[in-house]
Amino acid sequence: MEQYYRQLVKHIAFRMSDQSMAADIVHDAYIKVIEVAAERHLEYPQAVLYKAATNLMIDHFRRLKRRNGRSLDDIEDLEGSHADTPQERHYLLQRASLIDAALSELSATCRQAFLLRKIEGLGHIEISERLQISKDMVEKHIVVAMKHCRIRVREMEFNAPRKKHRRAFS
Repeated sequence: MEQYYRQLVKHIAFRMSDQSMAADIVHDAYIKVIEVAAERHLEYPQAVLYKAATNLMIDHFRRLKRRNGRSLDDIEDLEGSHADTPQERHYLLQRASLIDAALSELSATCRQAFLLRKIEGLGHIEISERLQISKDMVEKHIVVAMKHCRIRVREMEFNAPRKKHRRAFS
């Protein structure tokens, strides 16, 4: 499926006019399709990749439209309500810990490429210059890191001890 990567990024970038965001969307599409391909055979992987990337691009535009359509007061109300509950903060801290553990399992270069992209927002060319590796290797490292993190976080969440809930009504 890697042979479709560059063509798909160009296709999405043309429609979005944002090379960096297009690369992110294509990476996310690859992760989703790779996960599906692990469970079942895909007869037309290129078509599935294009459809997944197009759907993610549409979702991105919808989120932008919703975000831009809200007033500052609406956004502040959302931030102050359910997002700051102790349970939400605890969940986010646990998830961050799981992601940190998953990242620690990666090679230093792979981890660094991922963090430079996702945390610092650098483009692939900037990362390749900083790490002194090819742009292709940067792309592969980021895809590997994203896939690894998703898989490991799912495994860790699934294997975490579950609290037993009492029935409210007997």
